[in-house]
Amino acid sequence: FLEYVLAIEQEKNQFGWITEITEDDILKPVFSRRNQNTLTNKLTLNHTFTKNAYLKFILRHYWSTIKNESFYSINNEGYLAENSDYTDQQIDDEHNINFNSWNIDLNFSWEYKPGSFLTLVWQNQIYNETNEIENLFLNNINDLFENPSTNIFSVKFTYYLDIENYSKK
Repeated sequence: FLEYVLAIEQEKNQFGWITEITEDDILKPVFSRRNQNTLTNKLTLNHTFTKNAYLKFILRHYWSTIKNESFYSINNEGYLAENSDYTDQQIDDEHNINFNSWNIDLNFSWEYKPGSFLTLVWQNQIYNETNEIENLFLNNINDLFENPSTNIFSVKFTYYLDIENYSKK
């Protein structure tokens, strides 16, 4: 069984905290109105070899960008108020977000005896976060693959021991 899922999300005008700045020796929070775009690609392959052995493969790429549009501070009444004192060079460029993650999961499981399993797992991960938003998908992927990857291998062996077979009757 093979499944591909493409999810595209666009969130406009969301508000969120981005940083704190010092004004008059007081640490003040800064919020932004921003646009977030998220793209998720996921490919899943499940294959059953026999009733006791199967393989599952999952490949996922997640890409999310946050582009700050305007900045806000908390006014004396406790509400967010647009603050034009925060220039693009002070906050905007350094607090945009371009986040990518690439994951591969490969699982093989074999039930070699009822209740007893041998499981092999490989996981691969690459991730990257910068404040430079890349608008072209292929350039973004190329930048992602310039980062080191993490690989995890695991082997799990379980054996069902039926105590009834070893107890005296």
